[in-house]
Amino acid sequence: MQYIYPCSNRLKFLPIAILFGWYPLYISAILMFTFIFNIIYFFMWYINYSKAKKMVAAINNVLKSEHNK
Repeated sequence: MQYIYPCSNRLKFLPIAILFGWYPLYISAILMFTFIFNIIYFFMWYINYSKAKKMVAAINNVLKSEHNK
């Protein structure tokens, strides 16, 4: 389910990139674009996931400390 969002973004961006001449209409170029897009997307996802995980842990600690009072 989480893979649908980056896939839909790539499908929106790829035709625009080809139309404006940013990428040639070759299979190798499209595969390279897909590879680079996935690497960048998942790197950004991991950073945001790590930040959210720390934030949730901090909120849970506050709630646990208030609950134990």
